[in-house]
Amino acid sequence: MKKNVILLSVDALRPDRLSCNGYRGITTPNIDEIAASGTVYDDCIAASCLTPVSMASVLTAKYPSKHGLRNPFGQIDSTTVTELFKNKGYATAGFTGINFLSERCKFNKGFDVWDEPTEETGWFQKQYQAGPGEEMTTQWGNWWPPKMMEFLAQNKDKPFFVWGHYFEVHFHAEKWMLKQGMLEEGVLADNAYYDAKVKYLDEHVIGPLNKYLKDNKLWDSTMIVLMSDHGETMMRKPSTPLDKMDMEDYPKHRTLSQGDLRSTLIMKGVRQPHSRVSSLMRSIDIVPTILDVCFDECIWDADGQSLYGSSDVLPAYSEELFEKRGDGALQSIQDSRFKLKRNNTTGDKALYDLHKDPNETDNIIKDPQFLEVAALFGEQLDKHLIEDRNSKFKPEDEEVVTRKLRELGYI
Repeated sequence: MKKNVILLSVDALRPDRLSCNGYRGITTPNIDEIAASGTVYDDCIAASCLTPVSMASVLTAKYPSKHGLRNPFGQIDSTTVTELFKNKGYATAGFTGINFLSERCKFNKGFDVWDEPTEETGWFQKQYQAGPGEEMTTQWGNWWPPKMMEFLAQNKDKPFFVWGHYFEVHFHAEKWMLKQGMLEEGVLADNAYYDAKVKYLDEHVIGPLNKYLKDNKLWDSTMIVLMSDHGETMMRKPSTPLDKMDMEDYPKHRTLSQGDLRSTLIMKGVRQPHSRVSSLMRSIDIVPTILDVCFDECIWDADGQSLYGSSDVLPAYSEELFEKRGDGALQSIQDSRFKLKRNNTTGDKALYDLHKDPNETDNIIKDPQFLEVAALFGEQLDKHLIEDRNSKFKPEDEEVVTRKLRELGYI
């Protein structure tokens, strides 16, 4: 019998905000239930803190230099996991809550059903001038969970692969959710209602999904992968009222810090229930693990490896080369102890001993005893700076996407 797969990526979900990971600010019993039935990975590092680059790496199991999407204007030019499942006879559906994960960028490849934000379905729309005499609309969010449940009901008697990218934990979603009565004014309001949004996800998305799978006898035959595309760095003034916030008050993910890169990863259907893995792993390892469990086979020329039974700890590479978004074109690489971060725009470099300095405050790049480590890591960063293989969008399209990023607070 073929195993079903549900891949849920939650934008900006920090692993330390889940009660299965020891958090006490809220409880997340439904996410905890998935964790209790599967494996929790404590140190999963994203390939980027920019959503389209990160998720392209997840779906292809390749680093950006291989899959071709290195900024919001690129396109995936590698095989995706969805195409493999479709070729094996699976019903496939994809739902995304932000239109940077779009058909334009080729995220829809291999999906029978594809749903991305539009002017009609986006939960927030903002009109502004894209150019002289030209008005454009940015699409924020997309309440797709009911559509996913409908797809599951229609395809419960056949093998299915579903990917849903949930956006409503991301900053700015709280404004819409408060207006809809989904959140209570003033309750769990710190960090732009971050905990309140995670609690809502657990109660109103994960809870109904778990119940449906159990009621329809699909729980045991369905692999659930709950992950985040990247982490989140909390804002400086957690109690600032929403109407008084500026962009520096909001949580964000622009710097390749550990807070930006450490991602949630819980996999039901891998190893044994109630298991936990503390060693370093990469988000590019998720898909090879899924395919190993489902088909017991290797996949295309992937940078990731299956975590099923593997004990090898490989360095984790990450990048944020879209200079307009933050402080420059950034790269980082880390192993189980050291992390090198490099700003290719300014030339600044920093080496951190994460065992002694998990908050990355002490730059040891000039310490003689670590020169060899820094040099080796620097060479590995250089290898990822090969030219993008796929074409860029037209200049006018690049301007549109840049404006969307600015409206969302990315730049």
